[in-house]
Amino acid sequence: MPKRAKTSKMHYKFEMIEKLALHGITTEEQIKKLTPKEALSMDEISFDDISLIHQIQDSVKENKVFSFLTSEITDTVESKSTEKPSRKAKSNSEVKADGE
Repeated sequence: MPKRAKTSKMHYKFEMIEKLALHGITTEEQIKKLTPKEALSMDEISFDDISLIHQIQDSVKENKVFSFLTSEITDTVESKSTEKPSRKAKSNSEVKADGE
């Protein structure tokens, strides 16, 4: 699959799941049993895609498919929430006690 510059990681993950479904891989058990050799024998599955298929298999085994699909979104949200406020923002957010 040719890489597109503006294609998000999540979109790429959905495209891979769609490719697998079109090749008859429609259950968790089937994805867990899929070998790299079998995947490479499918049309439009490249050697680079095998890594993503392995990630999908791991997420299925761990019952974390939703986390896998949304990891790009949650990583962005978490990085924004862990940013330290600037001194100015911190001083503006402090509550001053009466008499100060």
